[in-house]
Amino acid sequence: MSWVKECLKQQAQTSSQPNPVAPPSQPPPQWKSVWDYLAKVVTADVAVFNSAGGSSYLVSFGDLFIYVIPKQPPIATAVFSLEQGGVINVTCPPPVQGTGRRGKYAIKDGHIVSSGEFVGEPKPPTTPMTPEQFSEHILKPLLFPASVLEA
Repeated sequence: MSWVKECLKQQAQTSSQPNPVAPPSQPPPQWKSVWDYLAKVVTADVAVFNSAGGSSYLVSFGDLFIYVIPKQPPIATAVFSLEQGGVINVTCPPPVQGTGRRGKYAIKDGHIVSSGEFVGEPKPPTTPMTPEQFSEHILKPLLFPASVLEA
């Protein structure tokens, strides 16, 4: 018998056994709802951009990441990754040459706040941002690079 068949047999046997009672779950941290909402905002913003034609991007997200990836070159991406405690790391590698953009942000009291550790342009505001403002801050230079150069 192949190892695959053996594993499938073992899996069928264990899945037929009753599951132990799970301990009561903890409520999600306050920042989790802001993160989930941010994923929806980024997805909606990219969908509006894509509907205009021209370049288009894919959005992929999960519990710990949001990826905004172009469907064709140039390869300008945005990666949002979540750490415990509601800290968001953002990385936007340069599409061709240059510094790119990266920084850390904290989710506090329903808003997103820059830690001050930011590389690239434009700089984040010093005031707390809503998820919509944060999405614009990160995505505008990616989706509309010419407007950043003019500013």
